[in-house]
Amino acid sequence: METTYQRLPGTGFPTRYALWTAEDHILSVENTFVAETYRRYYFKDVQALAYCETHSRLRVNAVIGAAASIWLLFAVIVALGVGAGVVGWVLLNVPTALLLTVILVNSVKGATCVCRIQTAGRLEKLPSLGRVGPARLTMDFLQLRVEETQGGSAPSPDQVVANEPPPTPGGPAASHAATGDLAAIQRVDAAWIHITVFSLLLADLLLSGVHIVYVNRPTEALGALIALGVFGFTVTGLVVQRGTTIPQSIRNMLWIVLAYMSIMIVVDLVYGFVMSFGDPFGMPESRPGIEDPVRLILNIIRVVVDTLLAAPGLSMVMSYRQKLRERLTPPAARGESDTEVE
Repeated sequence: METTYQRLPGTGFPTRYALWTAEDHILSVENTFVAETYRRYYFKDVQALAYCETHSRLRVNAVIGAAASIWLLFAVIVALGVGAGVVGWVLLNVPTALLLTVILVNSVKGATCVCRIQTAGRLEKLPSLGRVGPARLTMDFLQLRVEETQGGSAPSPDQVVANEPPPTPGGPAASHAATGDLAAIQRVDAAWIHITVFSLLLADLLLSGVHIVYVNRPTEALGALIALGVFGFTVTGLVVQRGTTIPQSIRNMLWIVLAYMSIMIVVDLVYGFVMSFGDPFGMPESRPGIEDPVRLILNIIRVVVDTLLAAPGLSMVMSYRQKLRERLTPPAARGESDTEVE
């Protein structure tokens, strides 16, 4: 009989990790681009599941932030030394933008953690689960599968971390095994891209407001990099969400963002080229919106559209994630009784 697997959230870099679940076991895959290693953990043999939050996210952000600061200082010195135009500022600060984007993505994806599984005679890491949000939901899902298979209940991930006694067999957590919705866990894991897109739109909103009264080459370069970031993450989100059941309303928001940013990028490029007379590196200092009617109109449009997209978009995604988390959390963990839920 052919075994059917479902992919669980999580990955790894540079080594690629994946976690799969079948009817009676968990499959952990490690891919080093040269060879693959497989480990199976049967639900009947699992004694405990545990996760522990780490500070890796803060350390990574600190190192990358320091590198971004050093490169930014270098780019400013070079740009001022050669009298670079807006395009020159953009090109010099592409590495800075990429580093800051890594920090933003690393922050949006949530706190880091280490997950472990205990079976007879061994305690091993599950390296594909490195973020608290997806890890907690996935471990809860696996915990419910373990309880279903063993007919009782093993210590839950939260209880193992807190060193609390396990629940009694047949307790609320076991009676609500149906809350382990794998598809919902996968949707939560994919939503970080949408949060990144709408967060960048908020940054574009603030910068466009500043440009109404003040503008210079560095801020214009920053605006161009933000616009390219929004465009890139939006395209990525449109590709990633195809493999999920994220609501159509959120999907439509990304299509609207893509159309809006495409139009604004083209308009900015055409206007910048016209104003530079074909010499973007030697273009004169840009004027703030209050001194340039075209720029004023464009910045007002940006402020209005960014507000209409970013605020509702973030609200929709965060509300959606919260509802999924509540749906996936056993009633006992929310302080509710079985009667209250039903």
